[in-house]
Amino acid sequence: MVVYEGLPAQRMDNSLDGRREGVKAGFDCTVRFGRENSIMLKPARSQKFSHAPARFQTVEQALEKSDGLYFIELVEALGSNDGREIASALDELREAGKMGRDKFGRYHLTKAAKGSTGIVGELDEDPND
Repeated sequence: MVVYEGLPAQRMDNSLDGRREGVKAGFDCTVRFGRENSIMLKPARSQKFSHAPARFQTVEQALEKSDGLYFIELVEALGSNDGREIASALDELREAGKMGRDKFGRYHLTKAAKGSTGIVGELDEDPND
């Protein structure tokens, strides 16, 4: 169990009696039982992108010419350095009602309700149904 003290708290938390700091607790299930001291902390690394020449000028062009693309594929197809402009372009397509995703998470150019992401193809059966 992991416990952190002195964290900013919600004012609506009645258990704090007006204090501005509280305690958060949770279970760390990443360490095998009996090996508490063996976890190695590794910093996350950013994705390495290929720096091939851009094949498309816009996200919309790339999606028109494909049968769905993952985010990393869009980044590489447009020659992006970090994908920020790709995320903005996807958001613009979503707002315009032109974007959808399939069950694998690939982006598609499709019709959807404005401001929402459409569903492309069949989804897997929900095990909770």
